[in-house]
Amino acid sequence: AKARIQERCGLAKRPDARLFVFVGRMVRQKGVDIIADVAHELLSEFANTQLIVIGPVCDGFGHYTKIKMGQLLREHPEYVGRVHTTFEF
Repeated sequence: AKARIQERCGLAKRPDARLFVFVGRMVRQKGVDIIADVAHELLSEFANTQLIVIGPVCDGFGHYTKIKMGQLLREHPEYVGRVHTTFEF
C-alpha cells in the first residue's frame, strides 16, 4: 500500500520511509499551519520521512500553509520526492 501511495504522489519509493499524511480541510481548527511550520525541521532531521498534505484551502491558515509549503519546496529542492501537496480534493 505504501508503494502505491508513494507512486501516486510522486514520492521516492522507499519501503523504509516514515510517511506522514494530512488529508482534510486546510483550516486553523486542524492545525495545518503547525504542519507547515515544522515541515522543514521534520524533513531535515529525519532523512527517511515523507510528507503528504492534501485538502482544500478554507481560511487564512490554509492559505498560509499553501504558501509556506510552496516556499519549502522552492528553497529546498532536495525535498522533491519527499513532499507532495495538493490543495484541493
